[in-house]
Amino acid sequence: MYGSVYERCMNEDLEEYLSEGHEQVFIKSQQKEEAITYKDATCQIVASCISFSIVLQVGANMSFSSVLVPQLAEKDSPIHITRSQASWIASIVAIALPLGALLIGPLLDMYGRKRCCILITAPFVLSWIFQIYATELWHFYIARIIAGFSGGLSTAAIVYVSEITHPSLRQALLSLNSVFVSFGVLLTYLFGTLFRWRMTAILLCAASALTGIGMIFLPESPYWCLIFKNEYGSAQRAFRFLYKRKEIYESQYQHLLLVKSKARNISNQEENNMEKLKGKIRILCEKTVYKPTIILVLIFFAQQITGGYVIIFYATDIFRKLDGQNENQGMSEMASLVLLGIIRFLASVVAVLVSKSFGRRSILMTSGVGMAFCSFVAGLYIYFTVLSNEQIEAMNLTTGDKTYNIAFIFVLGYVAFGSLGFLVIPWTLIGELLPVKVRGLIGGFLVSFAYIMMFMFVKIFPTILASIDIHSIFCVVSILNLVSVMFIYFFLPETLGRNFTEIENYFER
Repeated sequence: MYGSVYERCMNEDLEEYLSEGHEQVFIKSQQKEEAITYKDATCQIVASCISFSIVLQVGANMSFSSVLVPQLAEKDSPIHITRSQASWIASIVAIALPLGALLIGPLLDMYGRKRCCILITAPFVLSWIFQIYATELWHFYIARIIAGFSGGLSTAAIVYVSEITHPSLRQALLSLNSVFVSFGVLLTYLFGTLFRWRMTAILLCAASALTGIGMIFLPESPYWCLIFKNEYGSAQRAFRFLYKRKEIYESQYQHLLLVKSKARNISNQEENNMEKLKGKIRILCEKTVYKPTIILVLIFFAQQITGGYVIIFYATDIFRKLDGQNENQGMSEMASLVLLGIIRFLASVVAVLVSKSFGRRSILMTSGVGMAFCSFVAGLYIYFTVLSNEQIEAMNLTTGDKTYNIAFIFVLGYVAFGSLGFLVIPWTLIGELLPVKVRGLIGGFLVSFAYIMMFMFVKIFPTILASIDIHSIFCVVSILNLVSVMFIYFFLPETLGRNFTEIENYFER
């Protein structure tokens, strides 16, 4: 059956074939998909790693403020900053993120997934060059804005990987997004410990340039080639690169042809511009579009309000607050940063390893419950055991009399559970829940929304930290995490092992 169907469709006579009543053959062929192993998917794994090295820069730019700000605050620093200016350096990276995220949708559809991934590396390199040669405060502002704009464009990597991977491996390979973001955080903390901020910027600049070079050797997304450009030959070549076994290649190509036929049937009904506009509005009103969009908006809001990203931006300040009078009893601040980066990276690797056996829904709920537990225990510990400066002086205690602040351990646990799912899986759900016809547009909107929320919380966090007891912050965050887990339990569907058609059918109900 595979051979006859495949031969009929290789000559681009798909519409004629389907009109003869053979659409069910396509559907049945998808129900008999060949099993795929990691050996079969070697090319997909390599392509996913190269494309996701783009988001390494996102993690690097988020965490760079934790390295840069303390060094600029040193007395011998050539550039001096105030606390307000430090908060702008940390948060301004998120200002331009929504602009990049909104632009990337149309750019992906117009120029292709691969080409956009290559072009994204250029502004990342430019932002690092600005920081390498910075001599004034405004140089950092410009550089961070450019970096934020580039970070918004990085959604292209998620879309690209979602369209080149097999359904049975898509969830695991999309989880690499979190691994590379975490790796970017770890590299930045590690470089910041070993070198000054200028050398750190040079090394991260080189990493971005290498990513652009690596993307040149990868194929374009077969979905984009066929659905947006009607290039059957390019789609076939891309599939041959991604799938070395003929049976798997033919099965996936058949599925893409079915998706193409549905898209063509819709476009044939739109005769003029007004009809096209009505068609786009009609698409946005479809259950398969607005249902996952609403779910993702609420998940992204929960992701930002629980404060996981704030720890990355202000790790040094939070550790100082937790350590209190224990300045020399525990690890140094930079050593704490490196430990934070290692834990976040290892947790994201664990998320990839378990994602093929456990679905997004289960991992997200486990992540949320773990974050709630760690933040609640940290808050309780601080409330009952950590003394303020005034209390220490009144009781005639010295810093050496203080009990070691184990709240730091639970903060690391919070980061670990967050990196397991809650901080990273929402980004990959964009490539799984949204239909391919709106993935670029709606994906850009969702990323913009998430980064606007991120900017707001990162900007106001220093004020919150200075005016509210940190134990109260942790307890509130714990409650918010539990509410988020309840929402995921009732509304988020499982995507493990499902192809795009099956996910769309779920939302059609």
